[in-house]
Amino acid sequence: MLQILGRNPLLNCDDTGIRSLPGTGSASAPICPFTLFLSELDEYEGGELIIQNTYGTQRIRVPAGAMVLNPATILHSVHKGTRGSRWAAFFWSHSMIRNDVQHTLPYQFDCSVIEIRKALPDKRPGKLGLTATCHNLPRQWTEL
Repeated sequence: MLQILGRNPLLNCDDTGIRSLPGTGSASAPICPFTLFLSELDEYEGGELIIQNTYGTQRIRVPAGAMVLNPATILHSVHKGTRGSRWAAFFWSHSMIRNDVQHTLPYQFDCSVIEIRKALPDKRPGKLGLTATCHNLPRQWTEL
């Protein structure tokens, strides 16, 4: 990695897009990038995680051991470091459902089904049907 960075650990990067899955010929959409901060705050300057969303731009510097996760649908980047070494681990949860609406719909449906199941008596046959439909929606949209 340091060879790629020109032996400079003060990395700055932008992260977006569809990732290919090695050896499969297919791709998945990143849903949530995770950043685990490994360096203490006094070990580097700059290197902030920058997240731009509807609330504006947030510059994030947190102590070692803290983790930040954010939706991949918002713009995020890492500002260039100016002193020291900023070490972090980055990983992403992915979904085989690329369409954001199709990805969100089963979750919203499931939340509604949970509320309905609380309100209706256990013997209602429609409850099981709603749950099955909710769980089958992702199967319709999954791309391998």
